Amino acid sequence: MRNKAWIILLTLLAAVLSLQILPNAPVSAHSDMEKVYPKAAETLDQSPSTIEVWFGDLVEVYKGSIVVTSDKNVQIPVAAPRLDPKDNRHIIADIEKELPSGTYTVTVNVISIDSHPIKGTFQFVVKRTQPTEEEIFQNLKLVRTAPMDGEIVPLSPDQLELWFTESVSISAFGIFNDRGESVPTKNPVQDPANPKHYTAQLNKPLEPGTYSAHWYAGVGGHKEKNGVYYFAIQQYSSIKGTNVIPSQSIMADFGLLQVGHWLSFFGILLLAGGSFFILCIAKKLGNQERWHRFTFFLYGISVIGVSLQVASHRWEYPNVPFDEFVWLSFVWVPVLQLLAVTLGFWFLRGYLQLGMFGLAIMLWGFSGHSTSLVYGGNVEIGMDILHLLAVAVWLAGLIALPILMPKEETAATEWLGTVGRLYSKWALASIVIITLTGIWMSVSYVPSFTWESLWASNWGKMLLMKIILLIEIVIIGYLQRKLLSRIAVTSIQFLRNIRIEFFIGCMILIAVAILIDSSPREAAQGVFPDKNTVNGITATVNVTPLKSGANDIVIQFDNETELQSVKATLSMPPNERKENYAFFMGKGQYKLTGNLLHSAGTTYLDIEAVKVNGERIIIPFSIKVPGVMSE
Repeated sequence: MRNKAWIILLTLLAAVLSLQILPNAPVSAHSDMEKVYPKAAETLDQSPSTIEVWFGDLVEVYKGSIVVTSDKNVQIPVAAPRLDPKDNRHIIADIEKELPSGTYTVTVNVISIDSHPIKGTFQFVVKRTQPTEEEIFQNLKLVRTAPMDGEIVPLSPDQLELWFTESVSISAFGIFNDRGESVPTKNPVQDPANPKHYTAQLNKPLEPGTYSAHWYAGVGGHKEKNGVYYFAIQQYSSIKGTNVIPSQSIMADFGLLQVGHWLSFFGILLLAGGSFFILCIAKKLGNQERWHRFTFFLYGISVIGVSLQVASHRWEYPNVPFDEFVWLSFVWVPVLQLLAVTLGFWFLRGYLQLGMFGLAIMLWGFSGHSTSLVYGGNVEIGMDILHLLAVAVWLAGLIALPILMPKEETAATEWLGTVGRLYSKWALASIVIITLTGIWMSVSYVPSFTWESLWASNWGKMLLMKIILLIEIVIIGYLQRKLLSRIAVTSIQFLRNIRIEFFIGCMILIAVAILIDSSPREAAQGVFPDKNTVNGITATVNVTPLKSGANDIVIQFDNETELQSVKATLSMPPNERKENYAFFMGKGQYKLTGNLLHSAGTTYLDIEAVKVNGERIIIPFSIKVPGVMSE
């Protein structure tokens, strides 16, 4: 009874995980672009010959993946994007004619290796002889402030000063203390002697601590840019704020596509595993006719599953030309799987049939997360294939054993005593392989995480569900082996446990169906690398808390190199970019504070260290911010 109580408790916990519906938290736009050419908001002296985009991972492209339009909303002829043969994460689209002066918008619409859309837009300007209002706006920036960005001053100033590249109209200006409270100030006033210079008088002296100054300014009366800079009075203090890890309900990741995955997993894995069971475990004994009839059901499930996958992908990407659609990896792989299963089911028998079913399973290894440059490699692909083959042997045996077993009690007892014991050994080996390969792949996919970041992602929830169910399988397996060790095996009790174990296996497949379309990077959390050396200068970066919202970034330089300044650039291509100077804290340490990490995903941090001799050194880092990323 105690063992049954544990099984019931674990099943309920897994069910809660699978059915939990969390409220959707707001998420910011995100893409997996690392770099674009031309750069976002860049002004070029001449027409570019190409549009180029660099991604963090492999992507699927088609003819309409890059669209360029002019400021008059006229589409510019662009050749079909092609992959850089030296770097398959770099796509290039040739511009087929010289672009006249003007502002151009690039729309990027590609498909990630795991079938999710990646979208983004950015603009660039081809320079005219006389700068236009748009060019002036694109080049507008805040070039200097007093107090300076990242400066700790001994006394509160009477006023704040700002210098822009152009004469602007400031629509909003505000100062906030480290608690997020607004500090009263007068509206900025333009300097009559220098129209690019503005001053904002303070109503009262500022207390010690860090302050953020926010501005909104524009040219031409209809466009605005905004920015924020930081200064401190007497001492540095951390800016307080809220931090979140954006999440979604599990049901947000469950739809027609996931049903298709589950059905194809169920059908193909059981066909392959059942064929193995008959040839290598039952050795062609038992009720073969009953199993043969059951395989028609499994084949039909496989056909329906693959059809649902292809149909749901076509529904999601109706604008992709059909001749290009069929060559997307998440389309041709399941179709090829179905062809392999069909060939094995209708035309082959014995070990040839087993080999064809096994090929269908192995194709999953070349279409899942393991094929991603971010997560995988040849070893991970091999682990994925071994994992699936072990699942097929274990899960199919649970259903093949009772189907093939004789109905008469004495013959059934003898069957369990021979075939059942042999299957028990194979099942034990399979569970060990499933566990070890699962741990390997999980660590490869998400090398750095916290329990909070794991729980916030649907990928993490499904992983936890798999772990709980696997623990339950181990408990049941232990009980089954104890039953089989007895001289007189009770077939009714054994079959009841088999049914429970098979039900749990089906739940695991549901988790896998969601996992395959969930992003492991949503659970990743950390700075990569946390220490980096460029031209003899070593910097270590620590971010707290590492969530979207208010953060502190600590930059520690190991050596005693004297630096003139340290500037941090935080970016999420193509458009999000923020530059601020860091506060010098002494002994090689610099700090930044504020709402630095705006959304989940990868934020690129470039630290520019300027030596006293003027030499500039860029030290790059990547910050993995956990949470669900919007498309």
